[in-house]
Amino acid sequence: MRLALPRKQVHVWHTRLDERTQPAEAWLSRAERERAARFRSQRERRRYVAARTFLRSLLARYLSCSPTEVVLGHASGGKPELRSGTGQLRFNLTRSGELAAAAIGAAREVGVDVERVDPARHPERLASRVLSPAEVAELDATAPGAERQQGFLRAWTRKEALLKACGTGIDRELATLDVGIDDARVVTLADRAGSPSAWSVASFDPAPGYVGAVAASGPGLEVVSRPYEIAGARFVPRSDARIVQE
Repeated sequence: MRLALPRKQVHVWHTRLDERTQPAEAWLSRAERERAARFRSQRERRRYVAARTFLRSLLARYLSCSPTEVVLGHASGGKPELRSGTGQLRFNLTRSGELAAAAIGAAREVGVDVERVDPARHPERLASRVLSPAEVAELDATAPGAERQQGFLRAWTRKEALLKACGTGIDRELATLDVGIDDARVVTLADRAGSPSAWSVASFDPAPGYVGAVAASGPGLEVVSRPYEIAGARFVPRSDARIVQE
């Protein structure tokens, strides 16, 4: 069944990449299989193949085609892009630990990022280097410990998702990006030519122990976040949760 995507919505799908998944390496392109073969860790190789299986099956459902017919490439700046279909669909893929997430948009650039919460790590110690003054103040208002760590990761994933949506990579000081920690917001950025453009960013909860964020070009964003299960190289929707930003 073909998946419908209203223009104002961004769909965010996420799936586990653990031993229960059944990756379909036959669906991958030659370049993807060659990259998979370069992984020295069998676990990381399996996660990579499962993530690409997830992405191809998902895009195929929007395009009403076979996963092997999905043609992927890269734009001039290196951002992954779809080269099959109508040209309106945009996507972005991320993975961290045993979780992969994909953002799908219609005629608007999208970016997504997820990070695993590790109680043994304290990334919030980097706050003064990568957060804006307003974000530092917002983080300082949270309780020390797990709440502060997750607050930092919310800001971090928003910045990563925003830069991935722009397709520029980390080409600017992260502390100059004010994306906040809690509320969804619209951020104005200037491109390389100096022209300003609006981008929407919002956080979402992909799975226990993970923090996620999505970004899209333009104001007015409705994020529909859904978990998926990989079962026999098929994807089964489990539930539907919405995050709405007007």
